Amino acid sequence: MLICLQAVYDTSNGFRHLRPWMCVALGHWHVHKFLCMLIWKTYSRTIFGPFWHELFPDKKFRIKPRLKTVTTIMGYLRLAYPRMRNRLHQLCANQSVSEQARKSAASIRDLMEWFMPVVGVVDDTTFNRQCLFGRHRIWGV
Repeated sequence: MLICLQAVYDTSNGFRHLRPWMCVALGHWHVHKFLCMLIWKTYSRTIFGPFWHELFPDKKFRIKPRLKTVTTIMGYLRLAYPRMRNRLHQLCANQSVSEQARKSAASIRDLMEWFMPVVGVVDDTTFNRQCLFGRHRIWGV
């Protein structure tokens, strides 16, 4: 971080070719925490609550749990999603099931593919071969 600050504010122009590609950003973890908690609260009735009671039938579901609990449950869902992805997409397109079932399936699909934050490490070879924001590539689907 100190090197980044020195490069950005260097008056000798030694890092001028890197400046367009650099930025100083603090507190990414706080954004991740806020996003996880907001997603948990938004989907608590439709997805996380029923999933919680399937995993832990004797435990009380909390709208505002600890971050560790939220990220663990989201991690379980991320790990399970590749196995249920195709069936979920088929359910969304199936007109013979009820509209409520299709809406629920679409909510889970949207949550898993678009809203749930992914934190990971991307090295140069991975970044050059794949789009950083390609959701299927990051999840390995």
